[in-house]
Amino acid sequence: KLVRLLGGKETPACGAAAGVERIISLMKSQEIKFPQEPETQIFLAQLGSLAKRKSLKLLENFRKAKIRVAESFGRDSLKAQLSRAGKIGARYTLILGQKESLEGIIIIRDMRSGKQEIVKLDKVVAEMRKKLKTK
Repeated sequence: KLVRLLGGKETPACGAAAGVERIISLMKSQEIKFPQEPETQIFLAQLGSLAKRKSLKLLENFRKAKIRVAESFGRDSLKAQLSRAGKIGARYTLILGQKESLEGIIIIRDMRSGKQEIVKLDKVVAEMRKKLKTK
C-alpha cells in the first residue's frame, strides 16, 4: 500500500526493522564490549596507474599470506596516503611508485622510526613476514 500512497501502482511488499540503535544502546548500558578489528600491520601506498595495477596483485599475495594490508586506491598523493597509514596505526607502509614498478622494487617504510629500505617486489611478502614475525 505504501507505493500506492506515494503515487505508484499497488505493489505487494513486506518490510522489517531491526532497531539497531536500541540494540547498541542496550549493549552500552550493559557494558558489553564491541568486537575490535585486528590491527592493520601494513599500508600499501601507490602512485601512478602502473603502480596501482601492480599493487592489486601484491595486495592479493599479502592476503593469501594472511597478512593484513590496508590501501587507499582513491587517494592520489603520497602525503595523503602516508597520513592515512598513520591514522590507522599501520606499522609499515609499502610505497610503490611508477619508477619502483618499472624497476621491480618497493620501498618499505617503518612508520615508527621513519627508516626506509628497498626490496625486490617479488621478495616483499617474505620480507614483511620476517619483519612481522608471522608464519
